[in-house]
Amino acid sequence: MRKNDQPVGSVIRQVVRELSLGPKLAQSELRSLWASELGPLINKHTTEVSFRSGTLYVHVNSAPLRQELVYNRAHLLQKLNAKLTDPVLQEIIVR
Repeated sequence: MRKNDQPVGSVIRQVVRELSLGPKLAQSELRSLWASELGPLINKHTTEVSFRSGTLYVHVNSAPLRQELVYNRAHLLQKLNAKLTDPVLQEIIVR
């Protein structure tokens, strides 16, 4: 056994940190989580999902849905952070 053997997961995390890929991976992961965790009805009315500096920006085309999502932001934040491999989500802004 070599002295520098490391688990694959730790090597991948190190490469992600060194190449500063964390935000891009988080954005990609959040887009797919939004679609899968909130279901097809909400996904149908979602026009854009983006992630910057710990904030998830969600654009929807329905005022009642927007109000419901704003009301449930804290629950959504917990739900999405629980599913992320690295819980980086701090805030959700619904527009």
